[in-house]
Amino acid sequence: MFPQGLRPYGYLALAVLGYSLEPIALKVVVQTMAIGEINFWLCLFATLGMGVIVLLERRASVFRTYSKLDIFRILAIGAVGMFLFNVLITYGFGGLPASQATALKYIWPVILALIAVPVMREHFTMNKLLGAMLGFLGILVLANGGVSLAFSVERPDAVAAVLAAAVCWAVFNIMQKKQNYEVFTSVFLMSAFALAMFTPFMLMAGPVRIPTVTEFIALAYLGIVAFGLALAFYFKALQIGDTAKIAALSYATPFLTLVWSALLLGETIYWYYPVALCFVVAGALLQLTRKTSSMVRQTRLPDSRLYDLTAAFSGTRSRAVYHAMKGGGSVLATRIPVSAPPPFSIPAAAGAPLVFSENHTGHGISREELETVREAVGALPEETVVFAVGELSAASHALELLHAALERQRH
Repeated sequence: MFPQGLRPYGYLALAVLGYSLEPIALKVVVQTMAIGEINFWLCLFATLGMGVIVLLERRASVFRTYSKLDIFRILAIGAVGMFLFNVLITYGFGGLPASQATALKYIWPVILALIAVPVMREHFTMNKLLGAMLGFLGILVLANGGVSLAFSVERPDAVAAVLAAAVCWAVFNIMQKKQNYEVFTSVFLMSAFALAMFTPFMLMAGPVRIPTVTEFIALAYLGIVAFGLALAFYFKALQIGDTAKIAALSYATPFLTLVWSALLLGETIYWYYPVALCFVVAGALLQLTRKTSSMVRQTRLPDSRLYDLTAAFSGTRSRAVYHAMKGGGSVLATRIPVSAPPPFSIPAAAGAPLVFSENHTGHGISREELETVREAVGALPEETVVFAVGELSAASHALELLHAALERQRH
């Protein structure tokens, strides 16, 4: 579809285009439809779209790995990210210009960084503090209509709804990250659950009204493209590209939305919209500073020879790997000489649920994933990659045992 070197950015461009038009489609339907009505049809299209993606991506087998507790957690996360978020964002867009509401919504990465401190036990750094200050400065400029000492908010209810929606989206993302549930199947279940929750509101509102052609196109776009294809493209870009660069470039989305708002909706883009948005995006970008620009992390690991590949495998088609990492597990890897003995002799006491090498036929990892991993960890032709999947400390210990055994063998 795209040249090898440009594939991540090609997928990202499609994702950004899809997401940038989401506020335009939402603004179209909020003018003529009720909140419950909008979200019923949106979730219906989202469920159908995600169902098709699950089948095309060959991830249906992942459903069998979910326990009752997994299902409960997924639905609880979906209640925040698919039900409550949709209600709040729909109400907010009904009272604000699409450009202003979009800029307000993009405070969510800053909120996510703050939530990650207690939830993910991440360190509270100066970057997080400065990012939060810049983000909230942008919110003040947007809500106040510019820089003025006479502070006033024209639609405080709509502003509050969008900001609350941003909090919900941040909580949704952090819980998804914490639980490590496979993206497409979990979002399908969330969409179906949200559809079931919105159905009573749809029925209680009176006779079911079939959307007009314009409404139908906008709703189908929201459900299929924004909640389906754009998500798939963005995830694909993260999986095969440089995570930090992809995340940073994705902030072109709200600026592109400003353009669409002016061209397609005829909205006036006041000078303080892009200025405030720059503050918000700058605050979010401060959270992306890393010592490495790769999808592979070597931080917080006891051994510098170990690589954290969790981000690269969060959407793997391998049922075995996904089953071992769901609920918060990590995917670690290390490089060893091809001539070294296979790692399957590691004692069970190591505690890693799944340990295998890249040439083991039972792991189910695709050739594309293996090529991406070998390039990311810098594996030489005479080296093979060994994986350990499970709780971080146990997986680290398993690979450390492997290196210790190799050291003893050399001596």
